[in-house]
Amino acid sequence: MADSVEYQIFIGCKDSQFQEEVVAEQELIRVITDYFERKRIDFSLMTMRGGYHYEVGWFDTEDTLCISIIGDSETDILRIAESISMFMNQECTMVVKKPLKKDIR
Repeated sequence: MADSVEYQIFIGCKDSQFQEEVVAEQELIRVITDYFERKRIDFSLMTMRGGYHYEVGWFDTEDTLCISIIGDSETDILRIAESISMFMNQECTMVVKKPLKKDIR
């Protein structure tokens, strides 16, 4: 059994200019879910609270989504992260790549 890779995309829900949620969290979840279902990409989605230090110097907390994707190509993941970041008007989006040792089925 081959080792797999997990990618996680962390995206904040506050607009970087308005400092509030312009797109409601539930609407964003629906948009992301619809996209992954259309593309037939296996994913998991979690909501959480996160903190972020902005380039202009202040620190703030916000609702954050974590999208977990197993084994897709890195180029596709970065393109997806960039699209979501643009849609949400984020200053940045974090993408984490981790090797998975075992795929239990």
